[in-house]
Amino acid sequence: LTKFDKEDCVDYIGQHIEENIKWACNISFRDSIKTKKLTDVFIDLDLYIAPLKIRTEVDERIPKIQISEILGDKDTKVVLLGQPGAGKTT
Repeated sequence: LTKFDKEDCVDYIGQHIEENIKWACNISFRDSIKTKKLTDVFIDLDLYIAPLKIRTEVDERIPKIQISEILGDKDTKVVLLGQPGAGKTT
């Protein structure tokens, strides 16, 4: 069993965090030559305030809001509902 002192542990954790930040800030595609920054491929999604199913008329407009407006408030809890493929994970 190898023992580490506190400084070694702090250094190791710091390196691990740096690697994770680099990984989380980049996205790679199988066909691309190099990775891209996540901020370069991010699309600010529009979310419907209510489900489209509750419309009473076919041409009724349901208000939308940009996801950045909702997620910008750190104290707000958000529940995203939607059909498979609706973009919840994105």
